[in-house]
Amino acid sequence: MKLKSKIILTNLILIIEMFFIPLILVYISNPKDVMGILIIFLFILNPIISLIIGIISGFEFKKMWWEQILTCFIFLISYWIILQDIILDFFIYAFIYLAFGSITMLITFLLRKNNTKK
Repeated sequence: MKLKSKIILTNLILIIEMFFIPLILVYISNPKDVMGILIIFLFILNPIISLIIGIISGFEFKKMWWEQILTCFIFLISYWIILQDIILDFFIYAFIYLAFGSITMLITFLLRKNNTKK
């Protein structure tokens, strides 16, 4: 897969999963269900997406390292728009997503580097 298509793919995944899907689900669901939906995204879906983006970025480590930082910014902006307030705890979640993605990216890079040497 070419680098441009990888960048477009990862950015589409990020924007759709971390921005549009929570935004749409929050606005079409009952007010009682909003926090449950956001908790599912916080603890299950967003870490999985962060790991997937880390794996994809690990194949082109030198050119796609910034994808992890973009993940954090999109997460913070989307939850700021959804909740209409900046909650400082979300910075902790963003840092955790950054750590998950960065560690996964480094592991993928090192595994790929070791496999190409043999």
